[in-house]
Amino acid sequence: MRTETLIRSMNTLIRTNMEAHKGYKRAAKNIADPEISTTLETMAEKHQTYATDLSEVVDDMGGKPRDRSTMLGKFHDGWRNLEALLTNGDASMLIDECVKGEKAAIKNYREALRHPIPDGIIEMVWDQYDTIKATTQKLEVIRNDAI
Repeated sequence: MRTETLIRSMNTLIRTNMEAHKGYKRAAKNIADPEISTTLETMAEKHQTYATDLSEVVDDMGGKPRDRSTMLGKFHDGWRNLEALLTNGDASMLIDECVKGEKAAIKNYREALRHPIPDGIIEMVWDQYDTIKATTQKLEVIRNDAI
């Protein structure tokens, strides 16, 4: 993969993780159940860590990490409906939006993984992808329990 293409791909994943971080933080603040709120906070921090790790990769390749959304200031894909639900506070609906956000992240990771990624980076991207898939499954269980 050409360096510019790889940087662009990693920047997409950085934005994806930053949006997930923001989405989880907002959802955690608006869910009354402290256990679910703590879980969402933990997920927010994981996404922050992923974005930081990917930013270091982009820096090491001589690129500039992009950590702001380019989507007109709105949440991307699954996170966009979260705003409307925050005032409602319905746990199952908020968690459902988190699931949609994670599924959007999975889609972005799959796209990145379709291209060659150098050793040392590919393992990190696969680990993040696998964890996001597991998180999605965990969220689906939490959502089903909240119904």
